[in-house]
Amino acid sequence: MFAQKKSLQNFGHGTLLYPSAQVYDWGTTLVVSPHPNCEVLGCGGAMALLRQMGYRVHVMFVGDGNLTAQSEDNQGDWLEQSQSAEVVESINKIGISNDATVFLNLRENLIPIREQPGFEEAVRLCLNELESFQPDTILLPFLDQGNRDVQATWQIVRQAARLSYYPIRMVEYRLWSWSSTNPAESASGANPKTWRLDIKEVIDIKLSALDSQRNEQYSFPWQNSGQEVLLHQTNPWELYCEYTSEEIG
Repeated sequence: MFAQKKSLQNFGHGTLLYPSAQVYDWGTTLVVSPHPNCEVLGCGGAMALLRQMGYRVHVMFVGDGNLTAQSEDNQGDWLEQSQSAEVVESINKIGISNDATVFLNLRENLIPIREQPGFEEAVRLCLNELESFQPDTILLPFLDQGNRDVQATWQIVRQAARLSYYPIRMVEYRLWSWSSTNPAESASGANPKTWRLDIKEVIDIKLSALDSQRNEQYSFPWQNSGQEVLLHQTNPWELYCEYTSEEIG
């Protein structure tokens, strides 16, 4: 049904543009999001394509995105439940069902990195999800995005994958596709394979989910730069990279 032969096109910045059928190889996929909204922004198109192909897709939210920071103490639990429901409603538009999400609820800016207290517990929670869902592929945010929680999430997921009992493909998505930074220039010292995924057939689905998230109380780059949003919306592709070495991180 989906062409296995990949037609490639050089698409600037030394990367290639792959057709939507590229994700056919990913199979059952776990999407890891450091904060609510990152998953749709970075790989919402791929998620929609996977669901259209009939693959199971789960989303694991590692950080809470500071959902209750502005709430009163006695209203915090209610607000967190309410906004968690809004997050799920947003990814429902992409085809992700309510029972295909899990919230680790680690506090924003406090997600533990390696060697910090709580890191091993976070790895255990992530490993539980891997063993329960048994994905063929994990989509996680690209390491070098200048965000501490992104880097902590990357370390947690990589460590959990190493402790799992079966091989899992790891593909990284770039949150800010319009950034001038080249993913190949990784601080890890590795040289990942990078490409762009053509999502034009599902771009309307992704934009609909993004529009619903814009009404929620999260930090988005477009709140300060309408030009960046315009660039993002007029480029119907997402940027991905994959390391050849299994020893990264």
